[in-house]
Amino acid sequence: MTRHPDRSHGGASDELARRAARLVHEGRVPDLAAALREVDAPSRLRGLARRHLETLTEIEAAAAGEPPPAVVGLDVAIAIMEAIDDLESRTADRGVPYRGVRLAGHAAAGRIAPGDVLSIRHHGDRDLDDLEAEVEELGAVDLRRIAFRSRWGVLSTLEGELDGVPFRIRRCPLGQVPMDAGHLKTARPITLADLPTLRRVRASIHG
Repeated sequence: MTRHPDRSHGGASDELARRAARLVHEGRVPDLAAALREVDAPSRLRGLARRHLETLTEIEAAAAGEPPPAVVGLDVAIAIMEAIDDLESRTADRGVPYRGVRLAGHAAAGRIAPGDVLSIRHHGDRDLDDLEAEVEELGAVDLRRIAFRSRWGVLSTLEGELDGVPFRIRRCPLGQVPMDAGHLKTARPITLADLPTLRRVRASIHG
């Protein structure tokens, strides 16, 4: 799903964003934040640089006959979310509250660049041990737990990698984190997608 960068920022801004994207694409810097600093560009160009990076990686994948990063990332997100949903269905008779699982951020709209971390929210009271066991069964590696300080308090988080795609699962207990919560640090609006929505996004992308 190639997106053409918005030219409204002006030629100079667009060129800076392109240079930053190429630095990340070529592996010369670890991420876009570092790339923007390297080319002395303002942080407001991050979105523009990101779109350039998405385009570069899609072109490279197509030339190599490989699926684009968005497809790989969405497949991983769907696999993890389906595993969690299946766990909750299998154990529904135990009475553990559960309202659903969602993907948050750019990835929820099918915009995934190399190195992006899939941010998955589990809305329920499931123990993190159970979630870890499920993703480990899928083949996830480098699993680790962190305590994340959000606007809604400390959230237990499981981080790891599946099929080369990094992910995090935020445990969002019911009554603590709203289902429609925006960015967990700033509360700004972000894209959220449940499984049916994410499947439709995936179906709209070739690969």
